[in-house]
Order: sequence, then C-alpha cells, then structure tokens
Amino acid sequence: SLLPRYDGDMFCLLDCGANLSLTAEDMLEFANTGADCIKRSFKKEAPKVALLSVGKEKEKGTAIIKEAHKLLEKSSLNFIGNVEPDDIFGGEADVVVCDGFAGNMILKNTEATGAYLRKVYEKMIEKRSVDEGGNAGSSFGTSTWDEMEHFYSFNDYGGAILLGVNANIIKAHGKANAETIKSCIELGRTLIG
Repeated sequence: SLLPRYDGDMFCLLDCGANLSLTAEDMLEFANTGADCIKRSFKKEAPKVALLSVGKEKEKGTAIIKEAHKLLEKSSLNFIGNVEPDDIFGGEADVVVCDGFAGNMILKNTEATGAYLRKVYEKMIEKRSVDEGGNAGSSFGTSTWDEMEHFYSFNDYGGAILLGVNANIIKAHGKANAETIKSCIELGRTLIG
C-alpha cells in the first residue's frame, strides 16, 4: 500500500495482508519490488528501505526479521535499518517491509485511529460549542478536520497494489465504496505515471 507520510510524500508498506508469513528471502524480494515501485512512480533514484521491527537495533525482532536484516544490509538497496511502527509515517523511509500480518495490522490500526480521533474531535467541538453558546462546529471548523481526516481515510488511498505481476492490480478494501474505487483508479494512473 502507498500511504502518506507527515512530510506530504508517500511510502510503500509491504506486505499488507496478501502473505501472512514470509521468509527473509521474501522480504528481500519485497524490498526490491517496493523500491522499484517508488523509483518508477515517484522518480526517487535511491528510495530509503527499512524493515519493520520491535526495535531499531539489528538484533531486535524474530529470527526471520534478523535474517532479513542481514540480507538487506548486503543488498544494493539503500537500506537504512529497522524502523518501529511509530516511525513509519515520519518520513524516515520510502519503503517499509514487513510480513502481511504486521502490515495488515498497521493498516487497520491506522484506520481505527482515524475513526477514533474523528469521534473525539466531534465531541470536543460539540462541547466547546455548548460551553460557548454557539453552533456545533463553529469554534474550530470542520474543514480543518476534513483535511486531517484525509490522512487516515482508506477511501482516499484506494487499495493495495499487487506488485510483481504484469499489469496494474489494485485490491480495494473490503469496505470499499464508490470513492474508494475512484481512488483506486487514480492510484493506477499514478503507477502508470
């Protein structure tokens, strides 16, 4: 999946659910495929590749993560080491490699966080409005939230790209609606570039 970073650029998170368990060799292959996607789609010559783990130190992670780290270090990729989940949106990496289980959890947690923040925001606006005797939404404005919500909305990013096939294939979210499909089409246009 191509996801937004805080700096406005996109990063490629793979795998996001197609392959729940990977070998270290699979992760190396995915890193190469993700780097190629970023090179072609966003014209970055040496995309920064990271490995998702429970710590930045190369000794952290499962046996497969540690072996993947060794393979990535020896590769010709611009490998920057391990990243933790709280680093992935910060702009350190252009490609973040993980197994499909972890990647799917990242996606779904991001969506859930966005929905949660929306509910908290709406309650705060409603309370502020009542406290100030005004109309709901008048204090801070919903347009600010709408901009922020775009960061979390799976509808705005389409679906996951199935890399390594001979055509652009984008798998939409199980909750997809017309807006999601529109975003999938736009994503396909970006990939064709």
